[in-house]
Amino acid sequence: MDKMKPEQAGGVTEAEDDLRRDPLIGRLKTMFDEVAAEPLPTDLMRLLQQLDEAERKR
Repeated sequence: MDKMKPEQAGGVTEAEDDLRRDPLIGRLKTMFDEVAAEPLPTDLMRLLQQLDEAERKR
């Protein structure tokens, strides 16, 4: 028997809604968002540009 909970309005399951309300999950999401918003290091950007140039020359 499938124990998956039905989706609520907006396509979110009850379990997902419970996770969104969990304070630990909220703090982890905030931390992830802060890290994801940081700019890429200059050296990494330079390497990515070199890769793009190499791809264009193929």
